[in-house]
Amino acid sequence: WILFFSACYVAVLPMANTIALRNVFLLLLVLCLVGPILKIRPSFKCPWPVFLWGLYLCIFPFISDSSDVAVTSLFGQWGRGLVAMLVGASVATVLCKENKGTVFYLGVASAVPILIHLSLFAWKVWETSSIPWGYWGRETHHADLGYAAGQSVILLATAIVAGNRVWRLWGVALIVACLMSTALAHSRAGLAFCLVGGLLVFSVVYLLGASQRRMHFLAVLAGVVL
Repeated sequence: WILFFSACYVAVLPMANTIALRNVFLLLLVLCLVGPILKIRPSFKCPWPVFLWGLYLCIFPFISDSSDVAVTSLFGQWGRGLVAMLVGASVATVLCKENKGTVFYLGVASAVPILIHLSLFAWKVWETSSIPWGYWGRETHHADLGYAAGQSVILLATAIVAGNRVWRLWGVALIVACLMSTALAHSRAGLAFCLVGGLLVFSVVYLLGASQRRMHFLAVLAGVVL
């Protein structure tokens, strides 16, 4: 519950101009997860995709034409991105072992900016008696809405697959809200990320539960489409 309300507090703030606060929140997550991870998996290993990506980022400054810029980025946004990946892997490990329902509440927390945007959009419609297509609400760019919506959809889709009936109803409603928000804000990339993220979650579950022949067929079909 501490994690949920902390995430909601951060989500209530505008996405832009809160970088320092989000970095502090990321550091707190790292500190909160050290104990549970050591308890659940004393031999916890970094996921190999994250390890390879981190290794590449560490090597890149030595082969880059602009080594100083690469080093600055490594200790800046690249480093924070790697920490966020490790936090994500750690949260997934803890949720699988201790509290699977938390993924639903994290999805709800991620949807807070979306609900705020839809509320402001409805108020704008009431004020102007017209539909303000492309209205971003309090955000400075529609991409911020896309980020929140994409994360929320992935978490909620996971909760729908593994959750109870109440989670499914609320999860579907919030996913529809995320799709509406990105569409009304004219965030085409955000809408695409929501659709692709949700489809990926459901596709993985469907593949794992399908017969071997169907799995091969879908894998070939996906390869052809890509």
